[in-house]
Amino acid sequence: MNQLNVTVAENHADHQTMDSMEELYETFIHFFSKGAPAERFMANEEAFEKLVRLTENKDQKVHHYIGGNAALMAQKIASSFPTATAFLVGPIGPRSHALLHPSVVRNNSTRIAQDELHVILEYKQGEIIGEYVAPASSRFIASHDQFSGSSLVIDMFFKAISSVRPDLIVCYYLLLWIIL
Repeated sequence: MNQLNVTVAENHADHQTMDSMEELYETFIHFFSKGAPAERFMANEEAFEKLVRLTENKDQKVHHYIGGNAALMAQKIASSFPTATAFLVGPIGPRSHALLHPSVVRNNSTRIAQDELHVILEYKQGEIIGEYVAPASSRFIASHDQFSGSSLVIDMFFKAISSVRPDLIVCYYLLLWIIL
């Protein structure tokens, strides 16, 4: 959070939607100071992209993981049941595609140019930011998710399954998580 280089009022607040790095900091500190988990949408795309660039800085310990229940279930099915076919439908960006188990079937109609990212800021009990001390370990998630709740995902789904006769359909959403 120190890399954000923001000046904020002493009051910290829970912004349901964040429009700036200052609001991100205020919202993060609001939950950090309580040791409570939270997930918030960052409406300002430029601010979110700046956050992603900061987290992907070479000095940071960053890990990329597949997220979203659909992708996690497809991964588990592919690794646990080699004779089953897991067909994943949802917006799949290049990094997500590379992280997926090789036997997970994807449809080209669900490919997107850029991965949907959620930045997860994890902290441990006792960590200090400024005058605030985390009373418990937790995490804060920030996203600028363009597909969640979008009718495009439903359209992708029906286009993809029209050519497949699946024995089982599980509907969830694919995300790529960045965990710090």
